[in-house]
Amino acid sequence: MAQCIELLDSIEKLHQAIRSAARESIRTQAETIAQVMGSGNGDVSYGIDIVCERIIGQWFADNPPKGGAVVVCEGLGERVYPSTLSDRDAMWRILIDPLDGTRHIMYDNRSAWILTGIAYNKGTQTTLDDIVAAIQTEVPVILQDKGVVLRAVKQQGARLKVYDLRTKNEVETHMSLTPSSATTLKDGFAVFVNVLPGTKGIISELEERVLHRLYGSPSNNSALVFSEQYISSAGQLFMLMSGKYRMVIDIRALLENYQLRRNQQLPLCAHPYDLSTIRIATESGCIIKNAYGNVLDVPMDLHTNCSWVGYANDTIYKHIHPILLEELQALSII
Repeated sequence: MAQCIELLDSIEKLHQAIRSAARESIRTQAETIAQVMGSGNGDVSYGIDIVCERIIGQWFADNPPKGGAVVVCEGLGERVYPSTLSDRDAMWRILIDPLDGTRHIMYDNRSAWILTGIAYNKGTQTTLDDIVAAIQTEVPVILQDKGVVLRAVKQQGARLKVYDLRTKNEVETHMSLTPSSATTLKDGFAVFVNVLPGTKGIISELEERVLHRLYGSPSNNSALVFSEQYISSAGQLFMLMSGKYRMVIDIRALLENYQLRRNQQLPLCAHPYDLSTIRIATESGCIIKNAYGNVLDVPMDLHTNCSWVGYANDTIYKHIHPILLEELQALSII
């Protein structure tokens, strides 16, 4: 495990370089970073994504991990470092999202996140559940001078560090990742991910049905449960593991057959690289599953569509997930 922690330390330095370059791009290239530059290895790449991807490629070329690594990176594809090594002989499989939340940060309106999950290499059979260490680094908006770094190693817990981005020093060491201990969603944030057109109707219907089953109709002028849409799976995970959200439901990938019945295509879904830091969430105490309530063991690749659910604690999970499954069946989604 010492070698794994050494690798994690090295990748934290990579994250720092990406964060600095991304924030400098926002300051100096605001007119170009939101331009679409290409697609193919995962999601669409915008100008700011290209900046981050180039740093990653050069970093691993200059700093190949001991034992070698298969690096699976949105935008870059799958590469082996050092290049003289076979993908079968590499010790590590590393899954990277250079910038999750691009659509927020390229307009400087909400933090994005740099994500990396590390697993021992089992080839294409390696899954998210095999990730033994992960790091998630915040790329804050320009007016924000502090940013967090989240790290976890399997069975060793999760850690939150706060940095002053002007001095590069760690500050506020007393802060920790503490999911909500609430046993209900009432007066808290519960998110049904619904960020893109094409499936908004059915996701909203599911949300209404689940919340009505749980709490009935709201009384006049009451709020009951709050929601918002953070266009970043990593951002949603951070909100969950830091106690701000109590539940996140992302069932977009389950809607493929529903869309086919309507002669419609499936909009953009979460992919494995978006969820490469779920180890941090589970080490902090959150419950992260696939939509059926099973282990999220999708392959560490760039193309698999992923549905996932996240609950702040086991009590909320056991109370709500059976109702969610019943409503998914009632709507013929599963």
